[in-house]
Amino acid sequence: MTQELDTPRLADSKESPPVFTQREILVLQGMIDGLTWQEFDAKFDLKRIVLKATKDSIAARFTQTGHVGGIYLAIIEAIKQDLLVTSNLPKEYRGQLTKSEINFFSMQYKGTRASEVCESLGIEMREIPSYRNRICEKLGVDKKLGVGNFFAAIACLARDNKEADQL
Repeated sequence: MTQELDTPRLADSKESPPVFTQREILVLQGMIDGLTWQEFDAKFDLKRIVLKATKDSIAARFTQTGHVGGIYLAIIEAIKQDLLVTSNLPKEYRGQLTKSEINFFSMQYKGTRASEVCESLGIEMREIPSYRNRICEKLGVDKKLGVGNFFAAIACLARDNKEADQL
């Protein structure tokens, strides 16, 4: 089942696509795989401070304010460039997203700040985790990872849009 989203266009056809470092790809892949900082350290000898600095750097490259939406946009761009492995993510989804969930996800997918999402949808900040959890559950993404699984949800939809030539 494909979810239709208004896909962000990250690189104008006149611009060259962003170049990712090996560390950035490693961090983005680990994020969609749901690795904790301890797992990053054990698996890649990537200390917490370096992991945070890399995440912050990625976010700053993709958004003016450097918020988590920049990470979402970086994941989408890296999938567009075939730099991330998505074969381990669910292909069959457990449920259809509601119109409200699609609007929420679309805004998050585009890197919109949480406060702007809340204002636009008329929801409170405390409702954001429940929206994310419902979306992840419907997409079949592992729920135990908290916000980490939302990176996987972003990756699922980016992969689907790429396969449908909509990315």
